[in-house]
Amino acid sequence: MRHIATVAALLFWIAVSLWLSLADLNADTERTPLHIGEVGRMKEATVLAADLEVYKAMQKIIDSGDKEGIREILRQLYPVNAGTQVRVIDTSGFFADLVQVRILSGGYRGEKGWTEVSKVVHQ
Repeated sequence: MRHIATVAALLFWIAVSLWLSLADLNADTERTPLHIGEVGRMKEATVLAADLEVYKAMQKIIDSGDKEGIREILRQLYPVNAGTQVRVIDTSGFFADLVQVRILSGGYRGEKGWTEVSKVVHQ
């Protein structure tokens, strides 16, 4: 009888492990970065920077609280809503933390800009 209980516990543990693995696979789809050429959507409302220099300037402005400095780059920023459809067209390197996307929907359709890779998710 003890052997049956051990086998049942082992089978239960295997079933739970498999279920958790499948749940992780589904969650990984959301976390897996898109590759160049893939179409996704913006996870949240954000601002895209026209080029990497503008992105760096925007980060400095945010980090320093330089509210007046935003005027210098305002025309090179594209606000996009959560859910905006985009295509990844470039990355900032092999271990990319930034991606360049082409905006496929919304008011800035056709423009391209840089953002954090975590803000672009699968559709």
